[in-house]
Amino acid sequence: MAQERRLLARTRALAALPAVLGLCITAHASPKYTVLHSFTGGSDGAYPYYSGLVMDSAGNAYGTASEGGVINSACGSPGCGVVFKVDSNGVETVLHSFTGERDGWYPVAGLLRDKQGNLYSTTFHGGDLTCDCGTVFKLNTSGAETVLYRFMGGTDGANPEAGLIMSSAGSLYGTTFQGGTSGAGTVFEVSGKGKEIVLHSFNGPIDGGFPYAGLVLDRQGDLYGTASQGGTGTKGTAFKLTP
Repeated sequence: MAQERRLLARTRALAALPAVLGLCITAHASPKYTVLHSFTGGSDGAYPYYSGLVMDSAGNAYGTASEGGVINSACGSPGCGVVFKVDSNGVETVLHSFTGERDGWYPVAGLLRDKQGNLYSTTFHGGDLTCDCGTVFKLNTSGAETVLYRFMGGTDGANPEAGLIMSSAGSLYGTTFQGGTSGAGTVFEVSGKGKEIVLHSFNGPIDGGFPYAGLVLDRQGDLYGTASQGGTGTKGTAFKLTP
């Protein structure tokens, strides 16, 4: 009798399996894809290359487009790039259009958003007019831009491609693709008041060089990242930088 009950329970379980699987398949079979905004290349921006998005609690998404916006002689057509917001209904608002001058231009990195809603990132070009080596910038909740640092192209670094991370003390950390003591890029820190400190200058052949990517920060204050070239195998490195 006990064996018959076990067989009956197993038969019922197997009979119910297709229905259970059907529920699982139905729940995951049809994800909904929605285009929130299609960039036109005009004042709304163009080519959001590496930026990705950050979001606020209201469901607004923020990012950068490397071109579009203002057109002038510094950056030419289709423009110098923008910082934008897209709400959950797909309505885009341009928060800042770069002019291609001291405010920077060609932002290829994503944004960092702090608890107060301020946005931070880098531009690959612009800043110091004699160098065109990029900037670290801040955008407040009203869209007003402050350039925290303009790279000079020497030992301080040049042309950041990556975004930024922030410590609990409010310091910003990032990488520059070029510049430094050997021209192979840097890891840098910029304070909230705009003072820059070079934490490491890559020499290329040994420790790596030309970092595209940004950094991660652990609880002990150690920084981690990658360099696209160099190292003992000449194919790049993964590195750790201690305080």
